[in-house]
Amino acid sequence: MTVGAGHGEDGAGEESVEGQDPQGGEALAQDDYYIYGLVDPQALHETGGDPLLSIFYVGKGRGSRWDQHEKEVRKALAREEFLLERRSSKGQRIHMILDRGQRVPALRLSAGYRDEKDAYHAEALAIDTVGAALAAARRPPLTNATPGHHAGFLWLQEHFVFTETIEQDLVPDGAVPDAGAPDGAADSSVHAAEAEILVKGTAQEMVSPAQRLAPPRSLPAGLLSVEQRVTVFDLLGEDQPGRISRRAWDPYDPWTDLEARERARRYWPIAARTVASWISEPTGMPARLFLGIPEPGGRTVIRYAWEVDREGVWELYAATGRWGIPLGDRVRDHRWLGTCLYETRNGRRVQVLYGYASGIRVLDGPSGERAVGS
Repeated sequence: MTVGAGHGEDGAGEESVEGQDPQGGEALAQDDYYIYGLVDPQALHETGGDPLLSIFYVGKGRGSRWDQHEKEVRKALAREEFLLERRSSKGQRIHMILDRGQRVPALRLSAGYRDEKDAYHAEALAIDTVGAALAAARRPPLTNATPGHHAGFLWLQEHFVFTETIEQDLVPDGAVPDAGAPDGAADSSVHAAEAEILVKGTAQEMVSPAQRLAPPRSLPAGLLSVEQRVTVFDLLGEDQPGRISRRAWDPYDPWTDLEARERARRYWPIAARTVASWISEPTGMPARLFLGIPEPGGRTVIRYAWEVDREGVWELYAATGRWGIPLGDRVRDHRWLGTCLYETRNGRRVQVLYGYASGIRVLDGPSGERAVGS
């Protein structure tokens, strides 16, 4: 690790940090990315010279990117602009350092990344590592504006759930026909210990439309008996504000639980009478929801699972007849996680969701009851 640019503007700041720039002793190609931390000289004094515990911002860049943060603040001050910064922001911290007559030194944390995606992952790891060290030492947290844009540390067992795939055959040939399967496609059924919902998400970046509460009259007559458990929404047009962009799937930077939930729970076509029956008789409601994510080659692999909240409120999108399913706690140790599920139909081995164009299927439990997306 190398510290650079630590002197005051006239070479005699209150605290100076000897050294080179974040590229360090070895010359790096100008196209290589490196990971750096901006250091507060006062914090360096407070920590007895510990540079890691003096970092207030972690970033990635090439060339002299590390030095641009200070330059941007200096330019704003020269123009006598009022910096609209949060008290805990990077800009405000740099402003404080400059007011003390000091420069903003930088610490090279790692280097040599040819690909920006690799640098992004290294930056995410650095944010987690430095953040954890600061918290353990009871130092102020990092000022990164979006420290939670990545999944962070993972147990290796969970890492493999996101990165590896196991094929699993659920039923032998010649099992009882599944009456809920697509026409002409069924001569076997998938048996789960309890009824389960399997949905196929998208691995691509997507934009979710804005929504608003719909008037009470939008509730179909068949749902009036359970109206306390159903909230009706209208989806707004693409020109309306409030749309949310959702990032694409990356197994090495998997979605957080919140990101995955938002992908998994909404906009599924389920018959209103089915939802009404589940709400009226919660013991017949599916126990869990599994999110399958397509991977290159065509397999849909289960990467996330949650309990279905049997006491929760369902969302109905009136214009489309699609539903938002209430989810409870995340399930991290189910046998289906990391698997691509297969069954046999007409003597042919196919994925469980094959032929279900709506992307949702309810797998029946031991009672034999079935309910599928319309």
